Amino acid sequence: MSSIKKAEIFNKKLKKEKALKLDNYKEAIKYLLENDNSILSIQKYLLEKEKIHVSYSNLYIYTKKISISNNKKVDSNIIQKSDYEKIEDYCEQLKNDFIPISEHFKYQTIESVINYFVQKSQEPRISTIEAKSKNDDSLVVNNIKTYTLGAKVSKKMNIDSH
Repeated sequence: MSSIKKAEIFNKKLKKEKALKLDNYKEAIKYLLENDNSILSIQKYLLEKEKIHVSYSNLYIYTKKISISNNKKVDSNIIQKSDYEKIEDYCEQLKNDFIPISEHFKYQTIESVINYFVQKSQEPRISTIEAKSKNDDSLVVNNIKTYTLGAKVSKKMNIDSH
């Protein structure tokens, strides 16, 4: 028998073993799905209560299989993203909305995107206002100067603005 045939037979046996492992918990999995539990929470239940380790992808495929056999689709609300995936998606959206496209290559990780916004939040705001004011006929700078002048006059005259 060729090695390819042996590998195919081994693969078929392995798939059957995985399916049989989850078939023993089919009713519990169906119950949890019907009660709006996520794939991650089912995975956690199997690990903690049943002492069965199953990967997310295998569990997902299995839930699809049993939901199709019951003529009931697995609702997209039941299959929830992990917190990390939610953060990753949110950071990607922030990157697309606020970071220039030419700089996207610098911010590939969640940490780098967060650091970008932390750094931006710590920059002095007056330089941003002055840069914008050049386009706005120095209106903002004049308002700042007026406010500053008003504050200096108030201090000299001991006028409390509260």
